[in-house]
Amino acid sequence: FIYDFPATIEDYCHRIGRTARGVGGSGISVAFFEYTWCLPNLAGELAAHLRVVGQRPVPPDLDRIADEVAVGKRQVRGKSKSQPANKAVDGGGQGDWPELARPEELGEWNAHGQRSWLVCESMAATNGGTCGDATGWFVICQGGRLQTHMGDGVWALLQGDPPQLAVEWGGSRWELQLQHVWQGQNRLNFVSTSSSCA
Repeated sequence: FIYDFPATIEDYCHRIGRTARGVGGSGISVAFFEYTWCLPNLAGELAAHLRVVGQRPVPPDLDRIADEVAVGKRQVRGKSKSQPANKAVDGGGQGDWPELARPEELGEWNAHGQRSWLVCESMAATNGGTCGDATGWFVICQGGRLQTHMGDGVWALLQGDPPQLAVEWGGSRWELQLQHVWQGQNRLNFVSTSSSCA
């Protein structure tokens, strides 16, 4: 059973692959899928994947969600569940977030459609080490805007090979490098290559 659906189809395939080890192995996997506005295309990606691998029938509700996103009936922007710091001060409350960044804005940082990232703001993680628990989050939005656990922020792609993502919020700035392996597994993550505080 997969109770917490992964953020990418790649991770989904990895998790269900555990049900059928070995040549010719088979198994049954049950995954619970719930639409989330920060990954609006995930339902369509999952439905397409199920068709490619020959699973029939694709659940009608999954197709319905994908169709609603495609024609604009399904919300692809959300309201913050926790008030960002800067909105709590000005009395703005929980307002609409900007649209999520488009793939063409992000290039390699499109990261299979992932826009929401967890952050560990510790010295170990900043210096390329690992971090136990996330201490924050950010969501990459259109036009260089970020929504974060500390309020609004900004992002920009930096030239280089590989390209880096500069993010800034709460008086701090980080330059992030995308990585594809985390703790020995094929999982998207990033490390900070430099940081500074205002």
